[in-house]
Amino acid sequence: MANSVVLINALSAKSAGGKSILVNFLSSSYNVNDKFKYIVIVANQSDFSSFSSDKVKIIGSKFWSYQLVIPLSFIFINFLFSKYKCNIIFNLSDIPVISSNPQVMLFDWPYAVFLDSPALKKSSFYGKLLRSVKLLYFRLSISYVDLLLCQTSLISNLMSSLYKINKIETVPNAVSLSAPQSIVSHDFNLPSGYKFLMLSKYYPHKNFEILIPLAYLVRKFHNNFKFIITISKSDDLQGNKFIKRVKSLGLDDIIINIGTVPMEFVPSLYNQVDCLFLPSLLESFSGTYVEAMYYGLPIATSNLPFATSVCSDSAVYFDPLDSKDIFSCLNLISGSQEIARKCTTRGKTILTSYPTWKENYIRFTDHFNNTLFLRKCND
Repeated sequence: MANSVVLINALSAKSAGGKSILVNFLSSSYNVNDKFKYIVIVANQSDFSSFSSDKVKIIGSKFWSYQLVIPLSFIFINFLFSKYKCNIIFNLSDIPVISSNPQVMLFDWPYAVFLDSPALKKSSFYGKLLRSVKLLYFRLSISYVDLLLCQTSLISNLMSSLYKINKIETVPNAVSLSAPQSIVSHDFNLPSGYKFLMLSKYYPHKNFEILIPLAYLVRKFHNNFKFIITISKSDDLQGNKFIKRVKSLGLDDIIINIGTVPMEFVPSLYNQVDCLFLPSLLESFSGTYVEAMYYGLPIATSNLPFATSVCSDSAVYFDPLDSKDIFSCLNLISGSQEIARKCTTRGKTILTSYPTWKENYIRFTDHFNNTLFLRKCND
């Protein structure tokens, strides 16, 4: 459908996977000769100002990104839809927009689908309350979505079963990474030893706390393991508390925080570590799995469905709540070149099944066109 205007709700795409998806989508839009135009609502306009053009209009609205005003944000989104004469909503936020307008949603909020995740026990009272309210809004608003896009078949099947949704498509997360020869070199001054990289901001479900009993095991058995973490001191109160606790316990020579890593230096970081380590309790799809496969790292991660469905036999798995089991797993992968090589070889094979971002962009726009066509037929 020519000359379609898409309103992208990206109010919650402030960091990590959500922000990466939006950046890659907008970047890809300039590599395809189509007639789509985009009105993009984000929390911080300056984060995406480089994309502003005749094709893309960025609207910053930090107030509407706060989770407590989610219901009110629907009014704002529908107002902009009318103001800019949009044709369809592309929703990249956790909650569907309550709107009579056509809507395609890319789902990536795992709390809505893994309802018995061990991550739920890690949350504060406020976190549990907020999540319960969000889940209520999710259940009430999911019927307003014309088409739900999920990143794995596991998530698609669970969403269909839990919410009785028929209009679901699986669109695997795209691969869009720097080729080894184009990597921007940066020396992180990492210590010697076998280095496990946990590349993530601080979130309760990432399970950073398991690193502390794990570090004690490393010290007890005189292993040369180092855990490289990337928590920013400005992330939040809990992240800061964790960093201070590690230091107060004298474990900061084993758990080494290098802070936030600029995107251009991430490939270089992968080349300076030995294994990706992700003890997460909950994910929809972690891009770090794909990145590790691409840069030839073995993966050690949680033995949970979200991980096994993506990594298959390119990883070694452990119980993320059992430090002894994790320690045993890490000894296994660090002590066997054969196991590590098998993981990296399988990772390269798995990667071949993933689309590029240009291919994914075309898939998304095809879904926009099909949704608009079906709406027109049903009117």
